[in-house]
Amino acid sequence: MLRILNLQQTPHLNNQLQSWFQQEWGEIDPMFGDLFPQPLVAVDENGGLAGGLAFTLAPEPNGSHMAVWINAIMVSPPQRGRGVASKLIQAATERAWAEHDLNRLFVNTDIPLLYEKNGWSLVKKGKSNSVLTTVKTKS
Repeated sequence: MLRILNLQQTPHLNNQLQSWFQQEWGEIDPMFGDLFPQPLVAVDENGGLAGGLAFTLAPEPNGSHMAVWINAIMVSPPQRGRGVASKLIQAATERAWAEHDLNRLFVNTDIPLLYEKNGWSLVKKGKSNSVLTTVKTKS
């Protein structure tokens, strides 16, 4: 069974997650900060890293205010196609709303369909990347 946890709950996976992100994208923004949620990890039934997601703080697409963005998401090759990325995105949204009182998240991605399947809306489409957002609904 897959579990989604804060990286703080599994500090032994920190170096592996950072290594995955750096191998894929080179240098990335700091993964820890007071103004955005902590990174999330998907942990498989054996306690291994199945995937991870990190946030960052950056200007909104219109540049008027700072906002929280999903900065990186990665799933291990053997776990791909099993819904791990969607579970990480859903958990990221839930935790952003519940733990950080955020009402909007953004992502800049080359796989917009993954986010659209999870209820995100297109903000801007570029040649290779798209910016999407999700907004907290009133409960």
